[in-house]
Amino acid sequence: MNSTPTDDCFIRFTQLKDDNVLPNTLGYPFYYTPHPLAIQAANQLQTIIEEKSAEWKHNFGLINEENAIGKMFGVLVVQNQQQEVGFLAGFSGKLADKNDHLGFVPPVFDMLRTNSHFRKEEQEIHKITLELESLLEDPSLIALQEKITLLNEKQQQTIAETKEQIKQNKKERDARRKSIETLSEEEFNALSAQLANESKQEQL
Repeated sequence: MNSTPTDDCFIRFTQLKDDNVLPNTLGYPFYYTPHPLAIQAANQLQTIIEEKSAEWKHNFGLINEENAIGKMFGVLVVQNQQQEVGFLAGFSGKLADKNDHLGFVPPVFDMLRTNSHFRKEEQEIHKITLELESLLEDPSLIALQEKITLLNEKQQQTIAETKEQIKQNKKERDARRKSIETLSEEEFNALSAQLANESKQEQL
């Protein structure tokens, strides 16, 4: 692939064999056998990563697998205008709190750049977060939350007491119904209507 990368991004092979002929086509990225030059570029990049890992303070798991954090890298074999064969290297996301490092292809859009839209919005979100934390710690809010808790507890207690009272009233009405047989027809009708009304009111 012919390209015009900057000297900062163009990486020359440490050793280049004469039989490593450039491919005529770009391989299918999801299912293919890597070209020998691509494998050589990947191996050389691994060496670069090993040398830079201490500087980046990123645990790739090369020395200690505990708490290792993965990172995706990629290489692209190219030929510059001077007909030199080399490769470009890039990585996904950010590395050491940056997404632009010397020797690697920079992102099309650097969202971590100072005064970028992302940085400005990040600061605005941080400001809102601090305001929210301040509101949540407001003593008046805490006092109101405690008051709500007490009111809810009192409400539950009142409901429980009312339910118990309804049970007792029902038992009393059942006992009064048993004595209906000794009443006159007029008294019977009046008491039946009264008990039915009491039951209805309690249900409401």
